[in-house]
Amino acid sequence: MNLLQVWHIVWNNEPLQWVILSVFLMASFFESLFTWEYVKKELKDTNDAIKYLSNPKNTRNPL
Repeated sequence: MNLLQVWHIVWNNEPLQWVILSVFLMASFFESLFTWEYVKKELKDTNDAIKYLSNPKNTRNPL
């Protein structure tokens, strides 16, 4: 039995399977988007802190 035959047994092309696939793809997309936004925010805060601490003549805290 080759892989294509197994795929045709698993994927029956029913509406429920398409709904499950659509929900999975949307959830993956939004999870990736929100993770990327979180990482960008965290890196910005870290870079701001490094810039502040790298300059010893700063007297006020910009954060």
